[in-house]
Amino acid sequence: MRITPTIALIALTSLSCASSFSFNPIKSSKTKFHSTSPHTQSTQITPLTPLTPLTSVPRGGAIMLPSVLTSPSLSLKSLTVLSFLTTSIGLNRFYYFFSLGYGLSMAALAGGTLLLTPGGTFLSKAHVGGFVFYGVRLFGFLLSRNQSVPEKKAQVDEMETKTTLKAKLSFWPFAALLYPLMFSPALFHHLAATATSATPSIFAPLLGVFFRPIPITQFGLGIFFFGLAVEALADYQKSAAKKLSNTFVSSGVWSYSRHANYAGEILVYLGSLIAAIPHFKSWTAFGLSLFGTAGILNTMFGATNRLDKKQTEKYGDAEYKAYVGNSKKLFF
Repeated sequence: MRITPTIALIALTSLSCASSFSFNPIKSSKTKFHSTSPHTQSTQITPLTPLTPLTSVPRGGAIMLPSVLTSPSLSLKSLTVLSFLTTSIGLNRFYYFFSLGYGLSMAALAGGTLLLTPGGTFLSKAHVGGFVFYGVRLFGFLLSRNQSVPEKKAQVDEMETKTTLKAKLSFWPFAALLYPLMFSPALFHHLAATATSATPSIFAPLLGVFFRPIPITQFGLGIFFFGLAVEALADYQKSAAKKLSNTFVSSGVWSYSRHANYAGEILVYLGSLIAAIPHFKSWTAFGLSLFGTAGILNTMFGATNRLDKKQTEKYGDAEYKAYVGNSKKLFF
């Protein structure tokens, strides 16, 4: 996956806007003075409201966190810090920013969300948990491929020789800022499910007239998990085929789509956004999620166009042209 600087720069601006909101859960005490005579004055002090404990753990119940800790901008800022840590692996190899660092970041963002905001519904936990699976599987697959496929290892080494430390430091924040936005639909879905106050969805008027929240979420998660399965199957089939021959892969799911793994990834993020639609509580949350989804879709579409040209140059014989004629680039 390749992230363009333009996309990531807009991501930086979006997160900066989200971070501009401040939350002050504790109101300052008020002091009032009442004159009882020209010579004396009594002071009435309104005591501070007792602080809510950080956690409240009822017997057999889940840990409940104060709403300030699960506010959208605060959570995004926390996850962004985590994303900077996980994507720092790219300082070792530039290629890792959008491969190993990508998988590691998605797993860490999702795992951190489940740990910091326990509770929620089955659907919200499935949504976030799906990204844990996605990140762990992708990280493991890419690590194994880099170590076992000489051609891929040579590609990584060649890219590293052409990349300076300055280029790495410049690209690092782009990746670290975009990944939380890509994950944010699942984050906002889970935050809505764990919220202690019932704030209506910004799409409530539409949902009440045309749709119902649970079917939309289920429909989106169906697309999400189908995309996870397609991408995992495509990666496995291509990896197995490449061990037997170095030519293009045209069997299995690749007989239908020339970029089956990217098709699966597109479905993952489209499904994630759809599943979160009934749970957005602010236009800021929806805008950030929409931007993250648009960013990854733009990246995937651009990658398929580049690979089509590259593969045509590499396998441009009659057999490959017949394969192109009988298959789809992605879905159509």
